[in-house]
Amino acid sequence: MKLKDLGLIALSGVLLLSGCNNSDDKKKDKNDGKETVAIREGDYTALLPFDVSDARLKHMTMVTNLNDTLEIANGLMKYSKQHFSPDTYTYRESQFLDYNTLDASADKNGLLGRKSEENPIGLNPENGTAFQTDKGTIKDPVILVDIFEIDWYKGEELSGLSLAMVVNSQDVDEKNQKYTIKESDMKKYESVYGQRLLQYMRDTYPQMKKLPIYVTVYDIAGDQEGIPGTFKREGYVKGDATSIDFSDINANWVLFPTDESDKKDATTNTAFVNYKKALAELDLGDDTSIIGKGYFENDSLNELKISVVAHAKTGMEMNAIAQLLVENLDEFATSYRITVDVSCDNNHYAAIEREKNSSKVTTILF
Repeated sequence: MKLKDLGLIALSGVLLLSGCNNSDDKKKDKNDGKETVAIREGDYTALLPFDVSDARLKHMTMVTNLNDTLEIANGLMKYSKQHFSPDTYTYRESQFLDYNTLDASADKNGLLGRKSEENPIGLNPENGTAFQTDKGTIKDPVILVDIFEIDWYKGEELSGLSLAMVVNSQDVDEKNQKYTIKESDMKKYESVYGQRLLQYMRDTYPQMKKLPIYVTVYDIAGDQEGIPGTFKREGYVKGDATSIDFSDINANWVLFPTDESDKKDATTNTAFVNYKKALAELDLGDDTSIIGKGYFENDSLNELKISVVAHAKTGMEMNAIAQLLVENLDEFATSYRITVDVSCDNNHYAAIEREKNSSKVTTILF
């Protein structure tokens, strides 16, 4: 078998951090070194000290799916780049919306509670509010699950804010039947309560009076296990503007290989099937799981994440698996980023990466 250039980097419990380029050095000098260094070009850096917020405890209880927790943070940063450049801004998180501000349990007033006379800041619908679903009309759904916040800094001056309203358009009724709220009703809710969230930030915090604010809506609802939710809408206001308009974000995750992925991108779906067949040539006698998640933006595949779980009995078997996975990566087009996470049972063995519009493959063996 002809071996290709693997770009192999072997590590033994060492975390490899790259990205120490000239632009990072210049930014670091600008802020007297009080920030982290970006791992990849174009990433944001964290402003130090990081000032951990107790809102993290609320996030942990309200968004229990790690896939969603990571997707919300990564997606909010990605979409924020159109308004807050990583070359100019560093970040902290949840400096304003702390645990007590969000929490509405035990009769507390909080943003995540229902709007009422007792809780005028509540951002969940008032009692008696009706929504149309695929199963008919329902009343009093809990739509807003959480709010994530990123604070943007120029130097050490607060200069912008990004928010993710985490909503859930699916639930079960009194008969334990699953329902999905109609898109039109979700949009109405998000427009009204997104406006109220903006107004709350402007009215409550003096620092927010003339700050640019970016608000997104992330829906955790989904029909496929292991697939995170999606960002649905976004709005942005400059300066002291108090009215926000939302537009749609056309993005979603799709499981590979499935009928849906075949309809969405038949070429990549076929490539994935061939990739699985190439790995099956090893015929180790144990089932090897290989599953992909594709992220589509405006109906175009932007990223493909592949997870491979083998049940090898020797290190040589795992080495052969990793080599085959790298060698056959050219089954896939270079028009999207691709990563392959390789494990043997519960132990990570390798990470394979190829950036968008690049033929270079980087492999890390653990």
